[in-house]
Amino acid sequence: MGRKTVKLCEQCGELKEMPSGTRYCSVSCSNIAAGVRRRDRADWETIVVFGDVHIPFQDPAALGLVLRFIKETQPDRVILNGDIADCYEVSSFSKDPLRKASFPEEVREVRAMLTLLRESVPNAQITYVSGNHEHRLVRYLIDNANALRGLDGLSIPEQFHLDKLNIDWIPCHGDKFMDTWTECGELMVGHFNMARAHSAYTAKNLLDQWGRSLIQAHVHSVGMSNKTLASGMVAGWEGGCLCNLNPHYCVPRKWAHAFHVVHRRRSGEFFHVEPVLIIDGRFFYGGKLWTAERM
Repeated sequence: MGRKTVKLCEQCGELKEMPSGTRYCSVSCSNIAAGVRRRDRADWETIVVFGDVHIPFQDPAALGLVLRFIKETQPDRVILNGDIADCYEVSSFSKDPLRKASFPEEVREVRAMLTLLRESVPNAQITYVSGNHEHRLVRYLIDNANALRGLDGLSIPEQFHLDKLNIDWIPCHGDKFMDTWTECGELMVGHFNMARAHSAYTAKNLLDQWGRSLIQAHVHSVGMSNKTLASGMVAGWEGGCLCNLNPHYCVPRKWAHAFHVVHRRRSGEFFHVEPVLIIDGRFFYGGKLWTAERM
């Protein structure tokens, strides 16, 4: 037996003679404390947020790294924050005639990624927020085949088999793309129709517009802004992207690979957002270096 000292039991709060190095006066107090810790952990949920993958223009290393992170950490919820698909072939922009891809091939590739995600986290809630690129299919039907709108099989949820994969769909309700978001308590996570020239400027302007904390996709940059209102502090984060950082259609100066981890207390309003920046196929999280080479 170790040497005993008189100490305050961390559970019952009484002064008791206890072996040095222990925190509780009895097995009963130790078990009660363990139960409290388990209940406290159960009161929290973890949410992983990523978007702007732009399949088939994704960065395979960055996307694969995030999918492996999700599989190993098993979050309670995953939010796909728009532009998971590029919908290149149904866009109104000029297209490279030498490009061999097709919209059906892109759809199959998105389905494969979503299937892998669902298999990785079979018990997690997955929410897919429509981005402006998914909304390209709606615009294409309006502009080129309006008589076909409403037919079975022509929507993004049907094409991507979201019902089969048990993935919730948050649509844009306008003919033109407008703000689309889901909520995690007091935190808004969305693909808002706003983009400013510099990192964190979009987050700042969205805070001015909404007056609520939020995570914004769409801009492909990583930045954070905060302000204090009469009701308290609010903050906005820009979510980065997981697509190719050297696209053929622009010179991106502020794009960055990133995703976000949100810890949220289920029973209250408190949440904590952790931006995770991926640099050269690696990031540091939870005391561990995650690298794309391990995939």
